[in-house]
Amino acid sequence: MHNRKRPLLTRVPLLKTLWRELFLRPGWYADSYEELEKLFQWCEDPWNFENSAYEKERLECLLTTLKRYPHKTILEVGCAEGVFTSYLQKLDAQVVAIDVSLTALSRAKQRHPHGVFIHSSLEDFSWSTKFDMVICSETLYYMANVPEAIDKLRNLGKYCLVSYIHRESKNLDQYFFQLPLKTFERFEKSYWLWKRAMSVAVWENS
Repeated sequence: MHNRKRPLLTRVPLLKTLWRELFLRPGWYADSYEELEKLFQWCEDPWNFENSAYEKERLECLLTTLKRYPHKTILEVGCAEGVFTSYLQKLDAQVVAIDVSLTALSRAKQRHPHGVFIHSSLEDFSWSTKFDMVICSETLYYMANVPEAIDKLRNLGKYCLVSYIHRESKNLDQYFFQLPLKTFERFEKSYWLWKRAMSVAVWENS
């Protein structure tokens, strides 16, 4: 509905990105869950996961990293509209995906009618057994208490994979360098004068 109201703004990736960054960017490190819901109500695919060459390569990188570790059961934290869930569905794995936005989850369920999607924050989520792998990709920014969030990830999975935009390294690296890391790497792509990068951390929980 919202896309039909603003066809040019929401369907042209560059315009959508500019508008989101200027007017609709949820506050970081602030538990801005209501703002995230408003963002998904405003338009579909607000981060251009489906149209961005960088995002597609970034998600392929995460999938390649994930395959190095046990992953028969996977928890995806912050699945949004289920784009990365599509990559996870390529694996022989049981995938459970959670998100704080009902609007995003509705679209994820349309994309994967038989998927397991749960409306929950990381803080409130619980499961009877540990997952082989917990994935938290580009999601920690929206949680006010990062150490508490990392502890929750550790409690939910035997392995954890976290990714975050590289410019947030000064805020987030300190937490992961204290963990028994199996992988810590940087994924970087340049597009003309524009460079984009993410950091990827994987650790094992004893």
